Amino acid sequence: MSRILVILSGYPCSRKPWGNSQDNGTPNKTSFDSFIKGSNYLKKLFRDINVDYICTTWDDVGYELIQEYYNPIIYKSFSQTDFINKINTKLKTYEANRINSREAYYKKLGINNDLVVSSIRIASQLSSRHDATKLAIDLLKEKPGYYDATLLTRYDISARGGFLVRHPTILNTEDFKFIKSSEDQPRFILPIFDQLNCGFPDMWFYMNLSALEYYSNILMHYVSDITNNTSEYINMMTKGWPDSQEFSLHQIYDYRQFSNEMFRKKKGMKLMKYPAWEVSNLHSYHKYFLYLSTKLPNGSKLKFKRKITIFKAWLKNTKIYSARKSIFLELLIYINKKIKIFIARLINL
Repeated sequence: MSRILVILSGYPCSRKPWGNSQDNGTPNKTSFDSFIKGSNYLKKLFRDINVDYICTTWDDVGYELIQEYYNPIIYKSFSQTDFINKINTKLKTYEANRINSREAYYKKLGINNDLVVSSIRIASQLSSRHDATKLAIDLLKEKPGYYDATLLTRYDISARGGFLVRHPTILNTEDFKFIKSSEDQPRFILPIFDQLNCGFPDMWFYMNLSALEYYSNILMHYVSDITNNTSEYINMMTKGWPDSQEFSLHQIYDYRQFSNEMFRKKKGMKLMKYPAWEVSNLHSYHKYFLYLSTKLPNGSKLKFKRKITIFKAWLKNTKIYSARKSIFLELLIYINKKIKIFIARLINL
């Protein structure tokens, strides 16, 4: 029987997903519904697999629930205040300037768009992953070969995010072979979704030890790359984002951002050029860090789990009748999105 190490980090309670960029996502310490839903899904997903958990949190938030639902082999809490005090010296002025530029862009268009996340909040998420992966790396080095794969994910998995990105799948024989195909070169498995032109999903990743070691440095590189106007990342984002199509940034349903150019033989003629204030986008940075960066270790490889595989995993680990209302709403959202994308395509013919 396979054995997987699951790494969970961040706040286990709910946080507002969007809003004022200066709000770093104040945790609602009375709301743990998404935590419980996520735990239930993971327990069902791994019911036929040996699994151990490493759990971290901020300021011991949710400690009792973490112990009750996961019984982690390693648990550690970190200070959010200490982190914010340190990161503000690097990102506070940057974030203020970035959001001013963003607001000026949308004001000129007469659009009120608050679908924005602070780069400081993103850095907080990456910091929690950094801390948790370091704990995992130490354990994996103490027990070489003990685990067949690691899963890096979050407490609200299965509870928020798009359908394809919020439901981790189980690994099959070929996946395990892929993960183990090299000890010294990173191997990543992540979910497919329909906006790979813009970036990669960041809800869950299967990795080997080499991939964990590389990923554990993402915070340092993220802060450096978004604040350095001459960085390789900013150059790509602002002068021609690889595997993309030019689209109207303020048009949410512009069909050209959903074509997944990286899988097409005949690619679009014009690459997307993003404004500088958009480079803090976490999905875009994951695409760069895991796929485009020249700093990637030689031989690094990634693969995507197909839509049908994700759907089967969800079907197997969900009580359809009890979830019928949420399934119906999900279907409505999906149909509405497809209709709006289709209309946008017709308008641009």
